[in-house]
Amino acid sequence: PYRPLPKKAEMRVAIRRTLRVGERCGTPVEDLGVTPDEVHRLTRKDLLEGNADLLERAGVSASARGEQLSVADFARIARAAHH
Repeated sequence: PYRPLPKKAEMRVAIRRTLRVGERCGTPVEDLGVTPDEVHRLTRKDLLEGNADLLERAGVSASARGEQLSVADFARIARAAHH
């Protein structure tokens, strides 16, 4: 069903379906979107230092809820902030 792209251009698409957990367990995120618990506004330090303020805030927020974030969690937060 797809036509070739012009000038030998290539494109790949990855699709991932994400389901909610907790109260709305099993409901796709795509159907309702996500309502954030907290909002972090981009700072100069985030732009120049690899999301330093965002990562600090994520750590403080998780700690306040009694959670611990792993290095992998911080990496995922930083990647998501770039998209």
